[in-house]
Amino acid sequence: MQVVRAPLVDVAWRQLSGAGPKYGCIVTVHVDELADSSVNLFCRPWVKTEDCWTAHWDITRQVKERFDVEGISIPFPQRDVHTHAVPATT
Repeated sequence: MQVVRAPLVDVAWRQLSGAGPKYGCIVTVHVDELADSSVNLFCRPWVKTEDCWTAHWDITRQVKERFDVEGISIPFPQRDVHTHAVPATT
């Protein structure tokens, strides 16, 4: 889990402490859900209200780019459907 958590924190810190929005530079990352086939993490960087969406979009894009560089893939949900022939009845 640290392999994924570290880039999240790093990207958020860089956004908050760099040229991007600033508001105390507080970042929290925690496990939000143990889903059917994933462990969902929640990253909450605290920013000024007026910078919220800009920070959200910038951090989301930068995290995806960083995950690509680190070789971290985001799997998509999959479902296998098996069909069985039912003999005809008369």
